[in-house]
Amino acid sequence: MVRASRESVAYRLDEDGVDTSRFAGGDKKRRSSAGAEPEKGKKKGARGVRMRRKIRLVTPARLFCGIFVVFMCAGMIYSQMRLTQLTNQISERQATLEDLASEQVALTSKYEQQYNADFIADYAENTLGMVKLGTAQVEYLELSSPDEIEVSRDTATISGAVGGLVRGFTAILEYLR
Repeated sequence: MVRASRESVAYRLDEDGVDTSRFAGGDKKRRSSAGAEPEKGKKKGARGVRMRRKIRLVTPARLFCGIFVVFMCAGMIYSQMRLTQLTNQISERQATLEDLASEQVALTSKYEQQYNADFIADYAENTLGMVKLGTAQVEYLELSSPDEIEVSRDTATISGAVGGLVRGFTAILEYLR
């Protein structure tokens, strides 16, 4: 009577009270192990073996694909990080270039200003304290005798020649002073 009530229920329960309705050969397998003989012509427990086989979550192909995906993600993250670093370096160098260009323009204009005649005159008067000469301050010297060199033709000796060179050199030095 208990057996009849179990079969009429939507779930098939075995002797232990476990639901075996989702396994197609579950009842037959239990009955055959309990002492009943298996039916002829059918493979013994073929579907049950397939159901009991463990599903392997980690296979070599899945492991390889997972490692490949991890390396690709790491590579993409690294390349983005490197791209950001290089972009920052380029921005810094461009800012430095702009600063140097403006400094070059300022130095060029200062250079041109310093070699201007008006700037030189202003610097000499204001910074160095120099003044322009007026016409009243100019003095002219007039020598009584013009510059002349006398050459004596007494005797042509070596000492006379050396003495003449020394006198000529002295005359040139006096003229240059």
